[in-house]
Amino acid sequence: MDTIQFNLPPQIQGSTQIVGFYDYTLYISPVRANGIEIWNVHTFVPKSFKMMIKLDVQDVEIREFTLSPDGESIYCLFIATFPKHEIPKICVAKINTEITEYKIWELDFDSGDAFEQVYLNNVGLICGEEKLYMFDRTLVMGDIPFWEFNFSDDKETFNITANHIPQHDPSFKCNRYLIMHNPDTREVIKMDGGHDILIFDGSINEWIYYTPDEDNELRLTCVTTRGISEIRVRRGQRFEAIETKLSIFGRENRCIFKISNGGRHTFFRFSLNKENKTYKLKQIQQIHYKSSELSYRIASTDKRIAFVGQKVVAFIIIDPPTLKEIGFWGAQKIFAKKMVNGTWIGGKTEKEVRDEFQIKLQNSLI
Repeated sequence: MDTIQFNLPPQIQGSTQIVGFYDYTLYISPVRANGIEIWNVHTFVPKSFKMMIKLDVQDVEIREFTLSPDGESIYCLFIATFPKHEIPKICVAKINTEITEYKIWELDFDSGDAFEQVYLNNVGLICGEEKLYMFDRTLVMGDIPFWEFNFSDDKETFNITANHIPQHDPSFKCNRYLIMHNPDTREVIKMDGGHDILIFDGSINEWIYYTPDEDNELRLTCVTTRGISEIRVRRGQRFEAIETKLSIFGRENRCIFKISNGGRHTFFRFSLNKENKTYKLKQIQQIHYKSSELSYRIASTDKRIAFVGQKVVAFIIIDPPTLKEIGFWGAQKIFAKKMVNGTWIGGKTEKEVRDEFQIKLQNSLI
């Protein structure tokens, strides 16, 4: 199936953050000083962009998002000022993706000292099966700051508990940002440009070397990676940016490696064999896609990848499409219009497709 491209609505063109990607729904948030908006779009319906929720806040300083593994909840950590208040608050919002209701917790006053140790500009927010977590995503050497969130529904407050990940052998010179593979077990992956990778096993509190599986299809030694603007800090070493043709996104069974070479993108699925202490990268897709935009961000499910630019979002299916997907997209092509730049506009929702073709069966069309 070809790459499917939609134009972003004018209201959200420009700088956006990826909130999450689950099944056929991509969630994004426009970066604005006032208000936190979350929009969603269906992978196969060009006209389906809609704002699902807006938090009425001003002077937003920090906002970090994560989507729960089951796709039912979005968490947003933010610092902002509420109407009729002058002092900014540190809060976590939990948004139900089905009914778009939300709940907000404020930082517990007694937890302020613990939060003083958090450099919010450097943290990543991630939701596990069990809890919500936060970690420093920019450190390449040294201890990895890691916290879990605790919520009090009675007081409508939250606090954090530190459970930092100890540094590995300093002879392993990590040259790119860490991969938080499984936050519930504090499973972290580090790479140094060699064949082997290091994985922290939280169950035994140790770093373990993993070697390439005999069926591995990507040699990491062939991928050049360079850290830019090294900074030494109290906890270790970080880079301002990483220069490489290798992108890594997703986690666990959704962890994807992408090699870019001009307009050619090659995708590999990453997996671990914990019994043999090996890893495998298996090529799953190769496409030619050259974005007209200078920069884009990537989100993935286990079957789909989204390229999100400032004006266009592109969806790529990395597994063979199902008959339902082929049929539903075929119906969209009847009702949608393809523009000169390759993007699609219009289309019909699943309900509208049912009505148009007078489909009585209750089974999902997609």
